[in-house]
Amino acid sequence: MLNFFHMKKLIGFIILFPLILILVLGYLGLVPYLSGYIGPKPKDLGIKISQSAYNNYYKKSGVKQEGILKNNNVNESIKFIGSHTVQESFSSEEISSMADLRKWVYFPFTNTQVRFNSDGSAEASGILKFNTGYQWLLAIGVAPSDIEKGMTIAKIPKIDLPFYVKVDGSVKNNRVTTDISQLEIGRITIPQNFVKQYTSAVERFVEDKFIRERPGVNIQSMTVQDSKIIFDGTLPDIEATVNQ
Repeated sequence: MLNFFHMKKLIGFIILFPLILILVLGYLGLVPYLSGYIGPKPKDLGIKISQSAYNNYYKKSGVKQEGILKNNNVNESIKFIGSHTVQESFSSEEISSMADLRKWVYFPFTNTQVRFNSDGSAEASGILKFNTGYQWLLAIGVAPSDIEKGMTIAKIPKIDLPFYVKVDGSVKNNRVTTDISQLEIGRITIPQNFVKQYTSAVERFVEDKFIRERPGVNIQSMTVQDSKIIFDGTLPDIEATVNQ
């Protein structure tokens, strides 16, 4: 199947959360059958995607993009080099454009919008691309057998799926905390008892894969304030990717 990662920690617990959560629930046999999906469009959050906002994100984050040649090993499709301090705020338009115009060939989202709200919550919507997402999971180190088992138990159809998530959350000293108030995959609203029961397991997964195991990344604080996301920590100097 599938998600947030030049600043994957920045969007990881927001737009990658739906994929990781559904795989965890699927692995445990707790996700309802998703055949009710009949191609609804992702929810429009009213965020404009633009090249200028994309450029602003990279200018403010200080992460330099470089391309690398494609080979048969997906684990080598993205590399991070160096580290530098970043204390910045990013708008909904900047993060949405960074995600939607992402160049990495295995980034598993399209039609992506992320909106930061004045009450400190965040929303995200888009399309989870099955084929690209499967490769993405391999690239971050998930075993193929675990991916297949999760999809089989959950009866996840091998198709692209729209998603929507609303979350309150933060990162403090590399520790992720989230409160998911709504999660939709296709036309299916994932029951809150499932979401809440396994949220902590997903948070630890995000911490391991997108912070502790990510070279050059250290997050002292990341919170949503005044309709922006505030980042204080370090990010890689260079993000090298196999591009589309």
